Amino acid sequence: NGYGINSTNHKCEKCKAGKYSNENKCVDCPDGQYSTEGSTCSKCSTNCEGNCDKTTGKCLKCKAGYGMTTNGKCEICGEGYFRFSTFGSQEDTEAAAERLVTLLSK
Repeated sequence: NGYGINSTNHKCEKCKAGKYSNENKCVDCPDGQYSTEGSTCSKCSTNCEGNCDKTTGKCLKCKAGYGMTTNGKCEICGEGYFRFSTFGSQEDTEAAAERLVTLLSK
């Protein structure tokens, strides 16, 4: 239900983001899950590698072949693009190759 009893003042309170109600207590969502304030835990996107942010559901890392968008979602890289790093966004293959050649020639 998204609510728990505060152990200090014994009042019913909405569970904060990243937590859910379990036996009238607000407890952390399990690994691989997240919640917004007052909600139940939901599974992280299957495109995330490992856990997501427990309060927003945004991926912390993307699976291989996926790039991170500005809103924390992992989307498959389009043709001509690749993922520069585990945390990185998609980059144009040609532009990245030119940068690499420039770096290596120094």
